[in-house]
Amino acid sequence: KNDIFKIVNSICLYNKLKKFNIESTIIRPGYDFNEIYPLNIRQKNKKVIIGGLYNEGSKRNSKRTDWIFKTFEYLKIKYDIELWMFGTDGTPKLSILSNFYKNPDPKTKNEFYNKCDIWLSPSELEGLHIAPAEAMLTRCPVIGTNAEMSGTQDYLINKETGLISNNNLKDFIKCTEKLINDCELRTKLGNNGRNKVLSLGDRKENMSKLISLLSMKA
Repeated sequence: KNDIFKIVNSICLYNKLKKFNIESTIIRPGYDFNEIYPLNIRQKNKKVIIGGLYNEGSKRNSKRTDWIFKTFEYLKIKYDIELWMFGTDGTPKLSILSNFYKNPDPKTKNEFYNKCDIWLSPSELEGLHIAPAEAMLTRCPVIGTNAEMSGTQDYLINKETGLISNNNLKDFIKCTEKLINDCELRTKLGNNGRNKVLSLGDRKENMSKLISLLSMKA
């Protein structure tokens, strides 16, 4: 109904509704800046660590976890790299994983992000994708795609705050290889990425925006 105002949590959802001539207001959930932050331990890595979110089951196909595995399997032949993942859906039985954490607590998750040199985000059906933004808060550069519903448009700007590949596996692998080979670019994107996510506000700030909006519409 036209008399009902719509609230969305991301640019991609805003744009999706816009296609149907439906106006909405973006209110993001905000981030836990006190839980996810740089620990400055990444420079101690002896190998380039690739990080990603593990999802299991046919209902999670849009997360495209298989892209992460395929990217790693292709590049490990050429480079001395490791694959680290965490998730809530099952436990992967794969020898290619160097580390896996199921349902990590905030402290463990922060340490996990801080060890990753590159974060892979191939998902194609999200509102606002949380994990890549959290990785960015630790200065970990992110690779996403230009899929319409990647859920990363709010913070991922190609070659500024991260890398955005075309929506195919070949280009996704190409972007990953580029970051493996360019430490300076990883540092630049990591710093810019953290600043971008910080600019989107914490939970308190964004909930205050929601309260103000609801008060105006009451």
